Amino acid sequence: MRKVKKINGYLVVRFNEREKEENPGLGSFGVIDAEVYTGDLDFDRSEMEYDDADSLEVAVEQARGLDAERDIDDAATRYTVVIDGDDTLTEEEVFPQMLIEGWETQLKTQVKSKFHPEMDAEAAAHELHGFKKALDTLGMLPDRDIEVDLGRFAREEAEAAEALRMERQTFEHLPNRPGAVKPEGARKVYALGMLLEADCPENDCRVFLNIFRMARAADEALDVLDGHAAWVMEQELRRDLSTLWSMYLENYAIHKYRESLKT
Repeated sequence: MRKVKKINGYLVVRFNEREKEENPGLGSFGVIDAEVYTGDLDFDRSEMEYDDADSLEVAVEQARGLDAERDIDDAATRYTVVIDGDDTLTEEEVFPQMLIEGWETQLKTQVKSKFHPEMDAEAAAHELHGFKKALDTLGMLPDRDIEVDLGRFAREEAEAAEALRMERQTFEHLPNRPGAVKPEGARKVYALGMLLEADCPENDCRVFLNIFRMARAADEALDVLDGHAAWVMEQELRRDLSTLWSMYLENYAIHKYRESLKT
């Protein structure tokens, strides 16, 4: 979905083929209030004024009709940026909330990206606060809504990581080479490790758990690593898996713990 035209307070947007295939009844164009537009159809469709136009001309007329229905006493504040160049003078209407949401989305992406090691969850929260403070200084946040929960990005990052961990049933990046632990063995090791996470005896099972945690961390790191860093992490995962599989098969404490699970 992309913006193709703005008519006063409304945006005319064009839907792509994938969006039309996944959303029965969707036309080629839609009309949405610019102040609530996010660019994500999953969020925006419920806010659409129209979403069934087959041509740009029809969508434009729909948007114009909505503008005519606006209450003439509506005194909503409008913000316009004036750009005074050497030879030109241009004006552009801006929407503070859209600017904030756009910057917040960029920050979330940077927190997750390996290309922005300087941007952790705490730094992102401070960046967002600074952005809102700048808009407030320009007089574009009349409600002075500049406060930011400094833990918001950290919570979202933790929730995403936990959701990913909960989905895993085994190691996702198994070494593919002769002598490496086979997928069935990896699943058994992973299942045992998860059981020990919940209740681990103070014997060699604790050693197994500690190695399992390192292997699990390496496996999850490989979700985002590439190049030499990924190669190094793959070697660590291979060694840890080999040790875990040997303990699974041969260690007395592990054998007794597995037997206890059968009773």
